[in-house]
Amino acid sequence: MEPTLEQRSAALVFVDYGGFYDSAGAKVSAWAATFVTAPKQTHSLIIFYEGSKDASHGIQAWQHVLDPNHGVVKQLFPSVAHLILSGDTGNGFRSYEMLQFLSTMKRRFGYSVELMPLAPAHAHNITDGLFSHLNVLFSSLKQSARLEGFTAYARAVEQGAYNTTRDTHTHTHTHKHVYTCI
Repeated sequence: MEPTLEQRSAALVFVDYGGFYDSAGAKVSAWAATFVTAPKQTHSLIIFYEGSKDASHGIQAWQHVLDPNHGVVKQLFPSVAHLILSGDTGNGFRSYEMLQFLSTMKRRFGYSVELMPLAPAHAHNITDGLFSHLNVLFSSLKQSARLEGFTAYARAVEQGAYNTTRDTHTHTHTHKHVYTCI
């Protein structure tokens, strides 16, 4: 029998990028990682930034959340030492720059890494669903107020426009899903 996430001191992490256009028509992008840890705890980290999605933003996001002194991952999941990364085969895995960076995570941050990329045209994962919900939220908010710049998007999530904790029902399991904007 395969060891559990808890026995492996591991977190399953779904990574994805999303893009939006603010009220002024400027591009706002986001990097998100949804951590699933034992026992069925789910927490998404979202970083908003200006401009297009590319591997360098993903690398900067990883550096920020895994920083040994100030990184939020160590604060949220102190017992996690192994990351099982999954997601589609876009910029998060396909670029040589990102793959080279991921190969240094043990040395730089103390996390061993296992990659499990999803095939093209895969079924949506939990982080894809997060971006679907955020698209609906931001479209709704822009009907009644202007959202301009990446900080306005982060503020909208932080200020509870998208409930920071919500119940999620999937098949027979119920769990809390917590969001943190960085």
